[in-house]
Amino acid sequence: FPLERGDFVRTRLTHSLEVSAIARSLGAVVERFLRDERGDIEVSDTGKVPAILATTGVIHDLGNPPFGHAGEHAIRRYFAELFSSEGRWREELDEAQRADFVFFDGNPQTFRIATHLQYLTPNRNEVNYGMNLTSATLASLLKYPRSSVTGNRRDLGASYHKHGYFQAEREKFATIAELTGIARGRHPLAFLLEAADDIAYSADDIEDGYKKNALGLDDLKGIICEHCDASEARWLCDTLDDYVREVDVICHERDKREVAIGRFRALVQGFMIRAVVEAFRERYDDIMTGDFDGELLACSRAASIRTALKKLARRYVFNHQMVIDKELTGEKVIRGLLADFVAAVASDERKDPTAREGKLYSLISSNYRFICENYHTGRTRGLKEPPTYDRLLLVTDYVCGMTDSYALDLYQRLCGVKLSR
Repeated sequence: FPLERGDFVRTRLTHSLEVSAIARSLGAVVERFLRDERGDIEVSDTGKVPAILATTGVIHDLGNPPFGHAGEHAIRRYFAELFSSEGRWREELDEAQRADFVFFDGNPQTFRIATHLQYLTPNRNEVNYGMNLTSATLASLLKYPRSSVTGNRRDLGASYHKHGYFQAEREKFATIAELTGIARGRHPLAFLLEAADDIAYSADDIEDGYKKNALGLDDLKGIICEHCDASEARWLCDTLDDYVREVDVICHERDKREVAIGRFRALVQGFMIRAVVEAFRERYDDIMTGDFDGELLACSRAASIRTALKKLARRYVFNHQMVIDKELTGEKVIRGLLADFVAAVASDERKDPTAREGKLYSLISSNYRFICENYHTGRTRGLKEPPTYDRLLLVTDYVCGMTDSYALDLYQRLCGVKLSR
């Protein structure tokens, strides 16, 4: 629910905390399997697997732009139109660089934040390592260890569905791939991170949708019966009815059902967690050799429940009028901000404080401007000024660092319909 003012539905922050908790739980169980049954982990390394997954769970959505997937689509459409005409944009960016923007996604932006934008420790070799995370952590974060040219393929395995890094971070990815072996496929823990993300949002969307009056109990039961087998559907629907009856009768009717929905969400998530662990154990050998390239939830005994919950969200939540209205607003905001700031960074007057382009350029995060001007891709070719590719990345860095409300506020101020505070 973009631009949501209430505190009773998930935000990107609360979602990330939930993913982190679920990922840590998955990691703890899998680690016992690897240590006690397989002997692949030393006792002295106990705690490292859940720690890595808890960390990646917290940061896995850092790169998402305002308005979530709607924001990603708006960025892609804007740059596809920008590159469709002949001119400097086609001449000054190569095919792979243009693909970074045409297929723009929050996943490579997250990798960029972790390895480049979150500038913490200057290095003597003049290499910016960003957060300076371990290679194992970064490899686990990469659900799609592909470039924008080799990835974004739905006809191949799950690791090809999107891309995980931009051309600007190509060398850093290559180093991590060499150290961890992800050049041949996903890091084993990336499968668990993906599952934790799916477990969190597929069930949470239902609870949030109910709280926003986008769906009811009958809608939930109908989808379950439609996509689950008879015995599974009966178990889920009967349990939901039991939860409604068991809640204290003095509760208000709506509150009572919200409590029941919350209990049901926890039940389903627990079932999916156990199913994912089983699927990981069953496919462990293929995961380690790189022969498995699917989604653990999709090939687990919780696959039908996951499908039902996703269908429910698409039918009743994502298509709800309040969501559509705000997503359309978000697209207008994103495109407006991109147009202004792309014109600013492309201008020769971007550093002139008296010019409009210079004023816009000065609004961009000073941290991001510093990194763009000092750690751009043209340095290896002896260029003093950032190439056009890096300047465009500066714009997406800035826009993706905004919250929904900040992006809207800035857009309104730039349009002259709202004064600065």
